[in-house]
Amino acid sequence: MSDSSTMIMAVLLVVGLTLGAGVGYFMAPKEIDTNVSDYQSAYDEGYADGLKAKPASSSSSSYDITEKLDEIINLLYGAIGASLVAALAAIVSLAQISKRLYS
Repeated sequence: MSDSSTMIMAVLLVVGLTLGAGVGYFMAPKEIDTNVSDYQSAYDEGYADGLKAKPASSSSSSYDITEKLDEIINLLYGAIGASLVAALAAIVSLAQISKRLYS
């Protein structure tokens, strides 16, 4: 492979990784706003305490479901980022193959 082709593929890889990281960042859950009223912060604290408290009678509480859902969401974001990078790599490969075939 010539130096220009190698350089183009390296640039495309960096661009793809940057785009994948950017999409993952923008799709991630946003941070909680700290400029809220006392009522809202007390409500949020009570809500969080309610989620942390496990009922003794139930084996599958809403806390366990919420915890598992957070894990699934993290896996989903990782899969989206990986698929974007894989798609970009496939496009680069196809471009290189078609360039070789038609030149």
